[in-house]
Amino acid sequence: MYQLFIEYCQENNLEPASERTYRKIFCEEFNLSFFKPKKDICATCHRYNQLTLAEQEEQREGYDKHIQRYRDSMKAKQMDKDRSNQKEVSSVLLLTFRAYYSRKLCVYNLTVWEGKKPNDGHCFCWLEIEGKRGSNEIASCIFRWLEKLPCSINEVSLFSDTCSGKNRNQQMAAMMMWYVQRQRTSHAINIITHNF
Repeated sequence: MYQLFIEYCQENNLEPASERTYRKIFCEEFNLSFFKPKKDICATCHRYNQLTLAEQEEQREGYDKHIQRYRDSMKAKQMDKDRSNQKEVSSVLLLTFRAYYSRKLCVYNLTVWEGKKPNDGHCFCWLEIEGKRGSNEIASCIFRWLEKLPCSINEVSLFSDTCSGKNRNQQMAAMMMWYVQRQRTSHAINIITHNF
């Protein structure tokens, strides 16, 4: 940009400012910057956008197939994301409503992700006949996870949503306080912080 500015000044017989002055005015006084695209586009789309209208018409069918493959892959990705966020899984998938309501058995799950390398994930699953998905069950899962932590860890920070029925309640607070008090002699965890 500065080189173009110098060329402009030379063509119009003007004295160019220093590059430092140019950058200061450009960035601070006019608050201008170069546009950064939010996401990259693939080489196929970039090539297609550079074609003339006539050339685009010739290659329209191949480009449309390319876009359809892109949309299909994004839809599959979203379905995988949605499926991974489910909190309960039906153990039998039946489509008729009578069989659905008479045979459905839910499997509840709670996943704990560790923020420190190697970023392990721990899944706790139970059937609806073994327990509900309430604060006691969630606290029991967190307790089991805490029990399996190495003895070298002395502080734990938990992050969860603000659901008062499962995470932000007396049962969870009491479990954490009891765990820390009980473990003072045999385990190194002194502090458990629960962030919402």
